[in-house]
Amino acid sequence: KAKKLLVNDKCAAVMGCWTSASRKAVLPVFEQYNGMLYYPTFYEGLEQSKNVIYTGQEATQQIIAGLDWVNKTKGAKTFYLLGSDYIWPRTSNKIARKHIEGHLQGAKVVGEEYFPLGHTQFNSVINKIKLTKPD
Repeated sequence: KAKKLLVNDKCAAVMGCWTSASRKAVLPVFEQYNGMLYYPTFYEGLEQSKNVIYTGQEATQQIIAGLDWVNKTKGAKTFYLLGSDYIWPRTSNKIARKHIEGHLQGAKVVGEEYFPLGHTQFNSVINKIKLTKPD
């Protein structure tokens, strides 16, 4: 569809692609045909293209300030990272882990888990969190 919009329909710009996976899938088409994609939501960062205008916050803008605050204000030193199993949560938690272990003195990640979208059974991970007792 991206190729059709750019080549056949002669669209100068497209606003869309709600997920990271869809954005990454169409990016080569926008770059090949020099189209402009307006990506309207937050994203994981770590990507730049002259053919995309990223209008939302990137993960570092959302995560790092929160980690710094909870570390400084509440004394949090241990963290358990959770997320749905797709690009944004995995990349965001990679950024969080790097910041926790590299910038928060004495802090560490005590667990990390991912679940399919729509997953509803969290008893197992709740028990793991209780056992590891993150701050």
